[in-house]
Amino acid sequence: MVFAVPIYDDNPVRQAPVVTYALMGTCVGAWFWQITVGDQLTAFHYGMIPAALFGYWPPGVQPVPPWATLFTSMFLHGGWMHLISNMLFLWIFGNNIEDLLGKFRFLLLYLA
Repeated sequence: MVFAVPIYDDNPVRQAPVVTYALMGTCVGAWFWQITVGDQLTAFHYGMIPAALFGYWPPGVQPVPPWATLFTSMFLHGGWMHLISNMLFLWIFGNNIEDLLGKFRFLLLYLA
């Protein structure tokens, strides 16, 4: 069985995918920060924990408000393979979606 990993696509884009590059840089930067601080501590503080989100968690445990973890958890990854596979997908498909939707709507889609 042959397993091929795509590394690019043939769809041209009209402009540079600035938002895609910024999101990739943010995710990689967050990953390096996450491994220096500690994976479990970072996930505990900045990951979305349903009990905290719905008020069943002791207040003050997380350094950000529970609603903010909906956004901070988007940039956390469970391991280097998780990071690499997500960045590969964003690299291949993000530029086309950003080109189609525009920078602002693509960022809104990503954050949604």
